[in-house]
Amino acid sequence: MPALLVKIYEILKRHIGTEAYFVYMHNNKIYLDEGILLDVDEEHIRMREKSGLIKDNIYFEEGYPRTLLNLYNTKYIDLLKAKYTDSMARKIMNSELQKTIVKNLKFNMGNVLTYICLTYDGFEIHYGKFKNMRIGDIVITKDPNLDEDFSIPYTSVLHIYNSDGEDLINV
Repeated sequence: MPALLVKIYEILKRHIGTEAYFVYMHNNKIYLDEGILLDVDEEHIRMREKSGLIKDNIYFEEGYPRTLLNLYNTKYIDLLKAKYTDSMARKIMNSELQKTIVKNLKFNMGNVLTYICLTYDGFEIHYGKFKNMRIGDIVITKDPNLDEDFSIPYTSVLHIYNSDGEDLINV
């Protein structure tokens, strides 16, 4: 196992039994669940949702039925990367990153994307078509009806995933 994976594995082992937010992909759709980290090994984790449902076999690598994309603790640190995730607002302050992000979003204009946002109460997930970028927010057309515009401030957007599980603002 590479040294970085060993370090992440050690970090995850220390968080067994604690609350966490799980962002994972299942059947080409991205989900956000809040629950307790029950177990971790070199390949996958087990979690218990707030409802009591236990989800086994959320894997770290692609190609499995459930693939873990992000795992946040209650202090909003992504345990898979062992650091805070910068919001979209911080990323677009850098002109080079801004160009790349705008290019990625323009390329996916009209596609249904998944938006992971940080709020005062925790995390939210939104599904919708990317419509526009304004000075302080992005505008999406909410799924499933795709007839209601919704704005999300840049300061709360942490991830924008396409249907392949690629983070369009992780540049």
